[in-house]
Order: sequence, then structure tokens, then C-alpha cells
Amino acid sequence: MVAGHHLSCTPRISTCVPVSMMACPACLATSATRSRSRQGTYQESPDVVNGRKIWDRVVSTASQSHGRFIFWCGGKWRVTGSQWRASFISGAIRHCGSFISSDNGPAEWFDANWGGARGTTSRMAVLSGNTYAGCEGTYRESTDVVNGMKIWDRISSTAPQSHGRFIFWCGGKWRVTGSQWRASFISRAIRHCGSFISSDNGPAEWFDANWGSAGMSNAHLAIE
Repeated sequence: MVAGHHLSCTPRISTCVPVSMMACPACLATSATRSRSRQGTYQESPDVVNGRKIWDRVVSTASQSHGRFIFWCGGKWRVTGSQWRASFISGAIRHCGSFISSDNGPAEWFDANWGGARGTTSRMAVLSGNTYAGCEGTYRESTDVVNGMKIWDRISSTAPQSHGRFIFWCGGKWRVTGSQWRASFISRAIRHCGSFISSDNGPAEWFDANWGSAGMSNAHLAIE
């Protein structure tokens, strides 16, 4: 899901109640500049090719007569036209022909390097709610690290504050505080876990956490 663009999707976890976070099957967006552009927003499908789920493009700024989908083949992630989708799923097409391919082959396509295809990916997640200190908004993953985990910076919000917000890992939980202290947390000048709000538990990803006590809900993971 791109900032400012909302897609409907089914909850990934079964306990989708107002007091807990809800994570959608990732509605992922990419950007690229190849002639047969693959940029756009892709949503995970239940259909499988070569043992891995395929992802269908649901939104794009590129103009083509056919859609696009991402599939796994020959140790890499690949993008081709949706007119061949059914044939790949049925096994009628068994080759790895595609418009573009990833440079490597991690478990998830959005963790792949797409530099050869002039593509980039970055992760975002949207928090909805009405929290103390107005911590709701859209957050983007950063390359900076606090306590061994990457921090996420807020890039848009409807909540008015004089300072930004960022999410960081500390003391076994995910926490949100003001961006005026961001550099001090990264440099370790600040070592405590002080924050405006904290998650109730501590999964590997903050958007999989329960934030009910902080009044947050509806986290949508996205890749741009």
C-alpha cells in the first residue's frame, strides 16, 4: 500500500479485534524504469508456482495492455505478464521466461536485490489509531539500528506535532518516541527505553505486535 493509497485486504491473523494490531497480507509496491515496467502495487495470491505464492499487481502508473505478476523460478524472483498466469500455475509453461528477474533469490521477493532491473524496494507500515502523543501514521523502515533492530521513521500522519516520530526496539518491546531524540538513541547517548507508547509484546516485526494498550490497530505492511 502506497502512502495515500488504500487497498482492501483480508487480515493475515485470525484475532483481528480492536484491541490488537491487524496485519494485512502485504500489499506491496515497487518502482522501476525498464521499458516493460513492473512498478506498481502487488498483492499476495493463494496461487502457487514452483512451491511459492505468486503476487499479482493491483495498482500501477505504467500503461500496459496486460497485468503483471511476480513468481519464483530457477532460484530467482521474476515478473511477467498476467496473460500467462494460468499457464504458469497449471504447469503448461515450465520455463522461467519473464520481463525482469531479481539478482538474487531470498525467501521473499521484496527482500531481493532488483538493481539489474533498475528496481528498488523499501518497507512501510501504516498505524491507525488515536494514541497518546499522536503516534499514528505511516512509517518507513530506515537503515539505522537501535539495539540490533532497524528503526522506522514516520513519513506522514494526520496527527499534529512539532516533532516527528520513530519506532525502535528496546527492552523486549517496540516503542514510539519523538524524532528529536532519534540521533541520541542511535549514538547510544540515550540508553533507556523511554517512549510515548510501547507494544504489549515483542515479535520480530513491530507491525506484528499487539498495540492494544496504546490504542493502536490496523497495521498494514507495504513495500515500495
